[in-house]
Amino acid sequence: MSDMEPVAIDPVDYVEIQQLLGRYCQLVDAGDAEGWAELFLEDGEFVIESGATMRGREQLAGIVRDVTARERIRHWVGAMLVTSADGEHATARTYQLNLNLPTDGRGLVFIRRATTAEWTFAKVAGSWRIARRATAVDAEV
Repeated sequence: MSDMEPVAIDPVDYVEIQQLLGRYCQLVDAGDAEGWAELFLEDGEFVIESGATMRGREQLAGIVRDVTARERIRHWVGAMLVTSADGEHATARTYQLNLNLPTDGRGLVFIRRATTAEWTFAKVAGSWRIARRATAVDAEV
């Protein structure tokens, strides 16, 4: 099976993972560093394009504090394709658009970056969490 083919996943798990990704976008855009970091496992990883890895909730929260201190962004994650799932673990590929917003609410909104992300999820105590997210840039302004 190609890694581009969808796999069977419990519909409830699929919706819960989609909701997790919705919270991922909403919390980072709201600047809620600790809330966003809580979406990850305690030792969760965020791998950026250069290969640098932030690990653990304190480093992860630092990403949000850094980004929201310098710019106003909206994250759009979509086109989720689940590539493996067993009820306790899942992997998926998504596309993401980062939109830059004017700081005063007026002016141009533009797509700053388009990426493809590879995700690993784990279910802990009945709730899905992000174990790892790795990103490749498709286009950037």
